[in-house]
Amino acid sequence: LSNRTLHMADGSLVPSLGIWKGVFEWGLAQVETTFKVFPSRASWQMLVGKPLLEQVRAIQDYSADTIQL
Repeated sequence: LSNRTLHMADGSLVPSLGIWKGVFEWGLAQVETTFKVFPSRASWQMLVGKPLLEQVRAIQDYSADTIQL
């Protein structure tokens, strides 16, 4: 468990449930990384942040709403 509180983009405060550390596989990409775990309130299954996108060298196309690895 974690005693941290996360600040969401909408200004709400959400308690962190902990940190996950391990190997993450996304398509052919495989990286060792860490994630903060917190309840999304059904807003998304997984929130991918800039650190992970940089690790897998992702290319984000905002107009097509896609991410390429």
